[in-house]
Amino acid sequence: MEIPLEVKIKDLDQENLVDLISTATYGNNNFGIEYPKEYYKEHLKDEEDCWEDKIAKCLLAGQSIVVSDLQSESEDDVCGELPHVWNKSRETVDYTVNLKDIIKGLENALESKDEYKRNTASRFVFNTDDFDMEDADILFQIIVYGDYIYG
Repeated sequence: MEIPLEVKIKDLDQENLVDLISTATYGNNNFGIEYPKEYYKEHLKDEEDCWEDKIAKCLLAGQSIVVSDLQSESEDDVCGELPHVWNKSRETVDYTVNLKDIIKGLENALESKDEYKRNTASRFVFNTDDFDMEDADILFQIIVYGDYIYG
């Protein structure tokens, strides 16, 4: 018997976002992330904020970030359904990501029939001690691409 599961994430706070972003990007050559610097300077400026805090604050303020697929080799290397553009100067596919996209990606992973996706998302959502860089990388890929595509 198969029981359908519907998961709703009500809220992600700054600490959750910083944890996900810092863990997913530390030493990772798959992603580059840019936050709206002008918006941050005008509305959220805090000299003490680290890079991940700036990204999280922008997301929580309703802004979008740009996630670059550093492994893409051509404009045909598009995955998922998020808005994207081919950045000719960097030769990357750049995806526009907002807080709703992150929440939707987490919910999709938690509802997945793929046990690996569910377990990875569960370790993050339930803040277990064994959530690590590999988990965060996979989860971030699921958020951006709709699936994990890089190892």
